[in-house]
Amino acid sequence: MSEARYECTLSPELLEKAVKELNEPRDNDERLKAIDSLKEAFLKKYGEKYTLIRSDDAFLLRFLRSKKFDQERALKVLANYHYCRKDIPEVFEKMESPATLKETLRLGFQYILPHKDKQGCSVILYRDELMGENVEPMDVMAASMLSLEKELESEELQINGIVCVEDMKGFSLKIMAKMSMSIMRKMTFMTQDAMPIRFKMMHILNEGKFYDIIFQMIKPFLSKKMKERIKMHGKNYKTLHEYIDPQYLPNYLDGTAGDIKEASIKYGDEICEWKQEQSGTKL
Repeated sequence: MSEARYECTLSPELLEKAVKELNEPRDNDERLKAIDSLKEAFLKKYGEKYTLIRSDDAFLLRFLRSKKFDQERALKVLANYHYCRKDIPEVFEKMESPATLKETLRLGFQYILPHKDKQGCSVILYRDELMGENVEPMDVMAASMLSLEKELESEELQINGIVCVEDMKGFSLKIMAKMSMSIMRKMTFMTQDAMPIRFKMMHILNEGKFYDIIFQMIKPFLSKKMKERIKMHGKNYKTLHEYIDPQYLPNYLDGTAGDIKEASIKYGDEICEWKQEQSGTKL
């Protein structure tokens, strides 16, 4: 039995945005042709080197949306995604075995808000002080990538994009010592060049001297667009509130949404359970 093809169920407003901002075909037949073209191009150019991890329309569509339906650029990200899967096993093998990441995910250092920012983008929070000094960078990287994989199931997020808010308070010298140039390069490449996701903004708070060191390490690998989308706030949370309504932010960001520690731990469990269902593994 052949796999059912993608059928558009976007709201009129979201479809209009996809058409205007992402060059997405309004006609579903044209959308399917674009998906087929991407698949054929990948198999022709990379088929001998990589096995297409997923061939369903929904999976390939996210790559087209991430690059505004530019076939060449979408193909490059799809190839990079497969390169990472094959050649950075220290991250992706962990992602395929959610049980190995359960303790890391339950630290609660990452959480996606149930509300959007003022531009309609999804918001993912990273809180460094909850990571702990004993956590390995590759575990953190795998947990973060797994979170993004889960969120990419949302077509709304694919179209509207995502913003990251990282609070570097508590980022210690011991954590810094584990961040080699090789690790930083891999982290940057995976998130910037290999994930079909539209990063709209990166908000950094309490950055301090450690951020300066890290930024100098990753600066050579950042695209011009990514550099322009980094916004440093220091300890001034009010400037963050210009982008995200404080009623949706937790207390630690001077918001009024309360303490999200338990919610963030629950979110970690949800990521783990989602991957378990996807892979058929047991925790």
